[in-house]
Amino acid sequence: MRRAIGGALKKLSLEPTRVYAGQLRKKLKPPQSGDPVIGATVKKLETLQWEQDREEMLALRKQILDRDPKYFKAYMEWLKRKPALLAALANRNKVYSD
Repeated sequence: MRRAIGGALKKLSLEPTRVYAGQLRKKLKPPQSGDPVIGATVKKLETLQWEQDREEMLALRKQILDRDPKYFKAYMEWLKRKPALLAALANRNKVYSD
C-alpha cells in the first residue's frame, strides 16, 4: 500500500495547470480604464523601455497615480505579473496553442 501511494504521489505534478495561449494573451493586456487620458498614458508606457526611458516612465506612472490611485494599484499589480505571464507564454509545457 505504501508503494502504491508513493507511486501515485510521484505521478502528481505540483506545477500549475496548462492554459490556452489566448487566455494568457488576454492577461497580458493592461487593466482597462474608462479615462481616455489614462488609456493614452498606458499606451505610451508600453512603448518605452526601462533602461532607456526610466525618468519618463516614472513621470507617466506618477500622472496615473495622481489621476486615479485605484487604477494605478491595479496597473502596478498587473505590471508585476507581466514577466511571469510572458515566461509562461513562451513555455510550451505551460500553454496549449489556440
